[in-house]
Amino acid sequence: MDRITAGWRPGRRRAVLGAAAGLGAALALRPAGAAARRAAPERLVVTGFGTAGDGVADDTAALRAAVSALAASPARPRSLVFPAGRTFRIATPGAHGLHLRQLSGVRIVFEPGAMLLIDNLRHGMATGHGILVEGPCEDVEIAGAHVAYARMSAARQGWAPFYVLGAQVGRGDAQGWFRGRRNAEDAAAIARGACRDIRLLDCRAENSPSVMAGLVGVDGSLVRGFRGRRSWADGLYHVFVRGAVVTDAVLEEVGDDGVSLASYESGGAMADVEAPFHAEGSRVSGVTLRGQYPAFGVQPSAGVALLGVRDVEVTGVRVADHHTALRFETGRSTGRGGNPEPPALNLSFLGCRRIRVRDLAASGVAQGLKWVNKEVSLSAEPKWWRHEEVSITGVRLEAAPGLPAAASSAFDVAGIYGGDAVLAGTRLTDVSALGFRNPHATLGPLLGCGIEDVALDGRLTLSGLRGRPRPGAVPDGAAVGVDAEGMMPGGVPVPEASLQLRGLQAEGVVLLGLEGGRLADLGSAVAEGVALQLSDCAALAFGTVRLEVTGGGRSGPVALAADRRCRRIRVDRLLVHQAGQGAAPLLALGPDEDIAIGALELHGPVGPRAAAADGRATRGGLARQVEPMQVVSLRDCAPAP
Repeated sequence: MDRITAGWRPGRRRAVLGAAAGLGAALALRPAGAAARRAAPERLVVTGFGTAGDGVADDTAALRAAVSALAASPARPRSLVFPAGRTFRIATPGAHGLHLRQLSGVRIVFEPGAMLLIDNLRHGMATGHGILVEGPCEDVEIAGAHVAYARMSAARQGWAPFYVLGAQVGRGDAQGWFRGRRNAEDAAAIARGACRDIRLLDCRAENSPSVMAGLVGVDGSLVRGFRGRRSWADGLYHVFVRGAVVTDAVLEEVGDDGVSLASYESGGAMADVEAPFHAEGSRVSGVTLRGQYPAFGVQPSAGVALLGVRDVEVTGVRVADHHTALRFETGRSTGRGGNPEPPALNLSFLGCRRIRVRDLAASGVAQGLKWVNKEVSLSAEPKWWRHEEVSITGVRLEAAPGLPAAASSAFDVAGIYGGDAVLAGTRLTDVSALGFRNPHATLGPLLGCGIEDVALDGRLTLSGLRGRPRPGAVPDGAAVGVDAEGMMPGGVPVPEASLQLRGLQAEGVVLLGLEGGRLADLGSAVAEGVALQLSDCAALAFGTVRLEVTGGGRSGPVALAADRRCRRIRVDRLLVHQAGQGAAPLLALGPDEDIAIGALELHGPVGPRAAAADGRATRGGLARQVEPMQVVSLRDCAPAP
């Protein structure tokens, strides 16, 4: 048996084999007939307990009787079967369709065409789960189940078609979101009440008042072949889990995140992302998310949400017509700063560690990749806001058409509820973004991040935590800036960005407040404004910079501009391609900037346009040379009239 797809872990397998050896010795002392009876599987059919299965009669009582018989059976495994082509209706208010409480070694089997219809809504609101599994329990499989609510509830609730709930993270009979009560993140407590080795195979969910399937306090799970349509909340929701596997899922019209992996923290010293039940060993692959309920953008939700988890791999996700492709969230929920989240909900998330996201494609989205932080000060313990070893590779993003420019961003790093915007410990590789219209989209402030082969057909700002930008330092009045003095209290040094960049192409690049880093290959092309703008940057080493400016006019465009707050900027090679004439300088560098350009190569006409900002000119009208710059070639250049 493949231990991963079956939800087994190597350590658990050894423990089970060891226990089996001991059990074999014990059985040798029992009568052979008794041992045979206990080992034999049992198959119960729900129609044998009085269910009508006609979609009209209320089958609640009969299904309760069937579950009671299942619980009383000593067989392992034992199965409860829903016959093919029948609809079993739940019409009793407050009832769950099936409630499996602390039952292990159970199989729930829906034959083709069988459906569980939850039709006990009252006043437009749902009153129970479809199938609820409560721990502690192990080895529970639900195969082919089709659970549908008769209609959508009037608002978001806590009930769901499928809900698997460990005993230490909530009460199954109490309506609620089961986010975890205070101190529920205690790994030992979660382990004592966990649901273990849970399998949802080829299941379907429709019209969910909440999530399509929720797994909370679960140790080892497999969701394979899941199909869901229309929910108020998440598609596949995981909290306090480990070893969760999701593969081959199609989710349509999801109200919130498509697939979420999270660990809620009540705060304090005990919060530790390295503790168990932070989604370690989880894998998400082959997931397709289409559409959003009740309408696009009602929730700023994502195809995949990773919230305070570690050692997770996500591959082969496709997102269409949903607000965001991928999102991370950090920081504590304390009710401060206008935060409407009550602290009792425990919506506090640690930084993620060792995350691998590969092969993500999204179309028709408002935001591509999103990081939000609600931690008010970066002087707080870094665990509340710093990601570590997060790798995002092979991403293709296409914007939804017709959105306001401010709502359309390939990258969004934001502080919410008074928190500081920050992105740390993340590497982006082979990322492309098309059609996003926000001219002030910002990736940063960056700390210990890497960028390799990132391309977008719009303008991008990369920011750090250095200093306070002057008004107007960023072209076109961009409302972009960082206040390092406010983020870091007195006496706390501002951390360096330590940016490693190799391969960035955009239509206008702004570097704002960056200190420390190597930018090996950067390209920018503009028809207006500035191709590469540096403001308040320090200790940056550039390799090759390729800038292209087209168009003319008295005001530009400009290839490279820097303010006098820049220090220790070094450029190995600067290539500028000029198409068209203009009166503005190609290099807007004053006499005081601490910028050294090793070699300059200019393609295009040379004339008044190339005059320096301070009025000096050298070598046929080129911008002022800043030592130790050397003009190595002037290709296809002709003096302007």
